[in-house]
Amino acid sequence: MFDLIAPFQTPVSRAPDLAKPRPHLRIVPGKLSGSPHIAHTRIETLAIVALADRGFESTKLERLYPTVQPVALIEAVDLERQLNQNLRAAA
Repeated sequence: MFDLIAPFQTPVSRAPDLAKPRPHLRIVPGKLSGSPHIAHTRIETLAIVALADRGFESTKLERLYPTVQPVALIEAVDLERQLNQNLRAAA
């Protein structure tokens, strides 16, 4: 039996768990249209990585989201960069 939401690897990519991609992140089908987000919030990981890609350092992100654990912000950037790398490898 193959678990469709479990993490897996191929020679060119590594797919995350589709329910709990990182300890502080979740993907819930009925929440935020299934977009990855920080657990117990509505903050999408795409929003965090967009800010990081625009030069916001971790201290600035922590000030913008004071109720979010800093490790969750790091995980959000890590997940989105992993997914982006997977897309580039598949292209």
